Amino acid sequence: MSDDAAGALRSSDDSLAYARLHSLCSQYDAVLQQHRTMLLTSQSVLLSVAAFVGQGHAARGTFPWLTVILFAMGMFVLFVWTRIIIPGGHDVAYCQWQLMLLEAGERDLVGNTFFTDLVKWQRLRGRAKFEQLCCDPRGALLTRGDQTRFLLNYGLPSAFAVCWLALLAYLIVLWAAPAVSPAGPT
Repeated sequence: MSDDAAGALRSSDDSLAYARLHSLCSQYDAVLQQHRTMLLTSQSVLLSVAAFVGQGHAARGTFPWLTVILFAMGMFVLFVWTRIIIPGGHDVAYCQWQLMLLEAGERDLVGNTFFTDLVKWQRLRGRAKFEQLCCDPRGALLTRGDQTRFLLNYGLPSAFAVCWLALLAYLIVLWAAPAVSPAGPT
């Protein structure tokens, strides 16, 4: 904690509230990282299995139905995890914002309403959350220039979606192409 933050925390109650909020923020961030790891792992495994199985079907000239099923599963899992990860990232940003407000002495600790405020925050839509953060100079710091969070929340799922579509297109082209034997076309 910086000297400014220590000065802003006026009492032992404030210090305790800061410690509790910091702990909560760390827990939310750890859960978010685990969710991202699970997304990365599930997509990598499903995509690898789909490519392996699909290549075998395409080489035999049979339609890769199992790959199509894995494609549907992979896209569904991608959709579900994205719906978990993006709000989780918003919740971490909210916790960080509240820590910044507390450090500056701008967060009212009377009544200990952080959890109520967090639930209200979680019920907001994405754009409303962004606007609320941007209205505060400290919150705006969390929305500018954070390329890593943007890439993890949007870039990684988009890259997996492109990989899935490319795999499916490749396998359909292989399946539809005439079989070629070593002696030439049949």
